[in-house]
Amino acid sequence: MSRFTRPTVTAALLAVTTLAGATASAKQGDWLVRFGASVVDPKSDNLTLAPGTTLQIGDDTRPSFDVTYMFRDKWGVELLASTVWKHELNVRTATGTTRLGEVSHLPPTISLQYHFNPDGRVRPYVGLGVNYTLLFDEEPDALSVDNSFGPAAQLGLDYSLNDKWFVNVSARYIGSLVADFHRNLLRGGIFCYPAESGRKDGKLRLLYEAGPLAFLIEQAGGYASDGRRSILDIVPTHPHQRVALFLGNRALVERVEAFVRLEEATPAMGAPAAG
Repeated sequence: MSRFTRPTVTAALLAVTTLAGATASAKQGDWLVRFGASVVDPKSDNLTLAPGTTLQIGDDTRPSFDVTYMFRDKWGVELLASTVWKHELNVRTATGTTRLGEVSHLPPTISLQYHFNPDGRVRPYVGLGVNYTLLFDEEPDALSVDNSFGPAAQLGLDYSLNDKWFVNVSARYIGSLVADFHRNLLRGGIFCYPAESGRKDGKLRLLYEAGPLAFLIEQAGGYASDGRRSILDIVPTHPHQRVALFLGNRALVERVEAFVRLEEATPAMGAPAAG
């Protein structure tokens, strides 16, 4: 089947945590062990399947834990693990919402962290790493979803309660644009990141995200469009210009363009005649 992908997944973690070490700090040689509950909140309205028809992926809350080893003062490596998350898939139209199925996943993530105040009671930190999401148990059987590999960014805060215990809150963003694009090159299908009500021009940057991928996909015999025209035909007006992006198999992308033209023409067709 043709595979549709969307690159944004957001996970928020709120957890009571414990420190395996002599003091509640983040110094070289310390182990930080966090456990609690995590919420995985995929981007809502993930894909416009047709005019007025969107795919929605539900969120889920599960137990999770992570371990950080401080290999230097302020610097650590973290591994995130969890129990299995399940997400319901729904198709929403103007007349209501229909359940499509569900999918389960595990999102192991490894990150390099920097801790700004390792000796203090309040210890903010940032992290950057990679995520490999394992997707399985698709329902119904006809639904096929590939595993995903992509970058992960993290913001977190540890608050020390005593020598052994601290409270943690963190949020991480996991994306997979390049990984999904690579799978499209190898296996076909289409990658979709449409414009939406809050970003009418789209989210991806033309010059350094959509443009380079459009060049590569067209060299491979595919096609990249913003829904109306080829990405490579768009003349940039400023360095951070944003666009919608559909790329992959030429026939599938051209079908998306036909849907967009139909959606844009529908209000005009129903408008009252002038005069």
